[in-house]
Amino acid sequence: MPAKVSDDITGYFPLGELQNLAGIDKQDGKWGGGVEGAALAENWIRRSYQLWTQWTGYLVEYSLEPANQ
Repeated sequence: MPAKVSDDITGYFPLGELQNLAGIDKQDGKWGGGVEGAALAENWIRRSYQLWTQWTGYLVEYSLEPANQ
């Protein structure tokens, strides 16, 4: 049976249940999957899209300069 972790732990992907797989203890359990996984992924994309756009723009702009390679 997975060990329950305190409900005080919050965040985007809190570790609610820990499990033992292949003799390795305290692994975080599977999250998402199906409709729930699609919703979690969509929320993550909404939160991080601006940062990824900014980062890729920086890479394109500055990586083409020989001094920065």
